[in-house]
Amino acid sequence: MTEKPDYEELEAKVRELEDEISRYRLKTAMLKESEARYKGIFEHTKNGVAVCKAVDNGEDFIFVEFNKAGETIDNIGREKVIGKSVLELFPGLGLFQTFQRVWATGIPEHHPAAEYEDGGLRGWRENFVYKLPSGEIVSIYNDKTKEKEAGNALKESEERLRQSEAQKKAILDGIKISLSFVNENLSVLWANKAAANSIGKSPEDMIGKKCYEVRSGLKSPCTDCPAAKTFKSKKTEQTVMHTPDGRIWHEKSEPVFDDRGELMGVLEISEDITDRTRFEERVRQAQKMESVASLAGGIAHQFNNALFGIFGNIDLLRLVLPKNEKTDKYIKSISDSAQRVTHLTKQLATYAHGGKYQPRIISLTEFVESRLSGIRSSLNPPPRITTDLVSDIPRTEADVTQMQMVLSAVISNSAEAIESDGFIHISTGKEVCNEDYSKVHPGLRSGTYVSLTIRDNGKGMDETTKRRIFDPFFSTKFQGRGLSMAAVYGIVYNHDGWISVDSELGKGTVVRIYLPAIA
Repeated sequence: MTEKPDYEELEAKVRELEDEISRYRLKTAMLKESEARYKGIFEHTKNGVAVCKAVDNGEDFIFVEFNKAGETIDNIGREKVIGKSVLELFPGLGLFQTFQRVWATGIPEHHPAAEYEDGGLRGWRENFVYKLPSGEIVSIYNDKTKEKEAGNALKESEERLRQSEAQKKAILDGIKISLSFVNENLSVLWANKAAANSIGKSPEDMIGKKCYEVRSGLKSPCTDCPAAKTFKSKKTEQTVMHTPDGRIWHEKSEPVFDDRGELMGVLEISEDITDRTRFEERVRQAQKMESVASLAGGIAHQFNNALFGIFGNIDLLRLVLPKNEKTDKYIKSISDSAQRVTHLTKQLATYAHGGKYQPRIISLTEFVESRLSGIRSSLNPPPRITTDLVSDIPRTEADVTQMQMVLSAVISNSAEAIESDGFIHISTGKEVCNEDYSKVHPGLRSGTYVSLTIRDNGKGMDETTKRRIFDPFFSTKFQGRGLSMAAVYGIVYNHDGWISVDSELGKGTVVRIYLPAIA
């Protein structure tokens, strides 16, 4: 027969049950509070949000969700949208093909503000289109006509706006752009996975911490902080920030209001634009170099025409003038000046992608080994040079004379940049560049290359100097008027090669040259 529990045991059981009930109530309250927060973000953002599912294998899309901002922007009630075809309601929608691409590939697309017209609706819209894990398509858009800029890039779920915290969190965590929600003290109340991944933390590690502490390691708000501005202006704010790790971020903050119109907090939207910014800079540099090269070619042509007449008349002067020391002196001075102009013209022509005058198949490693000693001894003082020259690499076709000009010019620049205890390191190798790599390096085609890398630990260059390094006649030296690096660019380009310069003040410079490999 089972013994009955005594009074103390029964009392302990009651207390345990009461504790469990208290914990359950606390969790329930926290869940409701969190769900209200996500609902506020979804319903009270200034962006229109539409969630669509694909039908007929992506031939059409059906609306499954539509928020209040969408009703205002499109001047249509939610009840007239849900369950309807996108083509039926908005036949002139310019994003339909975008919907199909995003649905097919899963790759998000951003469409900057563009003019939009469909029936009675007309204005400027900015659109973000995403695909949810469920397969549904989310379009987040803003009516730029009314200056209500796109404030978030939220992937909205296939479920209704009143679903649970887990479902809302799944939508927000599915977005590849960093999102975080902060209060007036700039403490993080919520962050998605993308935001956490960008700093190598989990979303839970960010909660309760100041956004500037957890993201940038600062002790006070960032200069020009958009979130702080939004709390004051209650409007969208944005800026571009540079973090200590060298990344570039487009920072945008959107105010989030509750049902009473009170500011609940600020949604921070952070997009890493480092690669895009650097790519755009490379494209601009390549375009500029093309323009300058065209100009240099025209100048060289005109110089050659003029020099032809100058040298012809010099020869005539020698024939018709009586031979004496004074006359010969002046004629020689004219001839020497013309020869200097001739040399300059050749450099201009080289920069303007002139021909490879005597190309032959060479080993880049053997070429460097045979020329390095002579180049080093010509410098005063001779710099300390270390090498890592790989013998087992493909050969390339090159004009040896021109390539010696390239090697000499780059080493000379490095020698001028280093201190007495500095060094120059030269290496060769084989590089295989795929299409993805080529896309982010303008001017570099996919394929196999032999590489020449010259690295120094000298003074380095700032961004302004680096952007102009290949400009003709540009020099950081007061007396510098040469074409050395401009000619280097022209020679490498003419060999169907590619050259890049990476440099930072106080950390030195790395010059990489790629020449097509011969199988």
